[in-house]
Amino acid sequence: MESARTGSELSPSAAEGPAIAGTISVAPELRGRVSDSDTLFIIARKGAGGIGPLFAVKRITGPHFPLEYRLGAGDVMMAGTAFEGDVHLSVRLSKSGAAGPGEPGDLEGEHPGQVPVGARGVNIVIARVR
Repeated sequence: MESARTGSELSPSAAEGPAIAGTISVAPELRGRVSDSDTLFIIARKGAGGIGPLFAVKRITGPHFPLEYRLGAGDVMMAGTAFEGDVHLSVRLSKSGAAGPGEPGDLEGEHPGQVPVGARGVNIVIARVR
């Protein structure tokens, strides 16, 4: 499991290679629903509309917001898969910590449209309750 880290705390090896980076925040009306026991999943899918196969996932336990993130080659689902192309990014703040499909009460957000690997400033707001 990865703990929440900011970009300035990343080791030199973790900061190498193509990546997508930005900040995840929580809409003001949902901040009271966030707890230290939540688990954040940053999910990248290939294909338009976020309905393609899982490409990369990062799991962060006990995140604090706003959270700077970096999604890179170390987060791909299948080892040896190149971290390249365009992806759809979404986030889910899981109350149970389960990696499967979202559950009622989870908080979610997504970046509109596709994002090219290498993009910076890809900010996402958690703005809805499942």
